[in-house]
Amino acid sequence: METDKEKIKMARTFNCTKLQLLNKIIIPANVSNFINSLKINIGLSMVGVITGEFLVSKAGLRVPNKLWKPSI
Repeated sequence: METDKEKIKMARTFNCTKLQLLNKIIIPANVSNFINSLKINIGLSMVGVITGEFLVSKAGLRVPNKLWKPSI
């Protein structure tokens, strides 16, 4: 987490509670880190789903024959 230590120290001098500290300083300072982590993890989970489908399924990705016509 990349929260500025000086901001946390300032909030503590104003008797900020832990919940206020979390809601007003820590979460807003780290929103970009949360979003970037979500983007990476969603992509990796999609790769895992597709890989698992290839390994487990007997019929491939279950694409209907009407839509999939191999060009041979």
